[in-house]
Amino acid sequence: MKRASLFLALAALAVSSQAHAEVLIGATGGQGHPSTLYRIDPATAVATRIGHAVNGRFSLTGLAADPATGALYGVTCGAATDAGPGKHLVRIGLATNVFEDVGPLMSEAGTIQASDLAFDGSGRLFVWDQSNYWLAAVDKATAVVTPLQEEGRE
Repeated sequence: MKRASLFLALAALAVSSQAHAEVLIGATGGQGHPSTLYRIDPATAVATRIGHAVNGRFSLTGLAADPATGALYGVTCGAATDAGPGKHLVRIGLATNVFEDVGPLMSEAGTIQASDLAFDGSGRLFVWDQSNYWLAAVDKATAVVTPLQEEGRE
């Protein structure tokens, strides 16, 4: 039996500065299966399907919302989907379901195996490189990765 829902990633988005309402966004998919986005009511845990990316097949392993802008970002799973092979950073338009491929997550050493991403309070983006065991900062405009430490395992 195939499992369509391989993971659920959540990102909190502030959707109204007046009401200070919070919305959770989840995604199913992964391992090459296209992700479906859901809006989740934090009070009731009811999930409402938003849909797939309207511009192709994207499979996500992580989601995070930029607290400075409210923009939603994701990391693709690395399978050969419309973002191409390797891990890519995508910006997600929730109103349009358009996934914009920012680019492959690359450092000076080459591509990295980012498994998840997160923002700090000022809007700085970070990824965890699961193959090199280090935390890295990411340029949101180019997807260029800068390791914060050279050696991860000790």
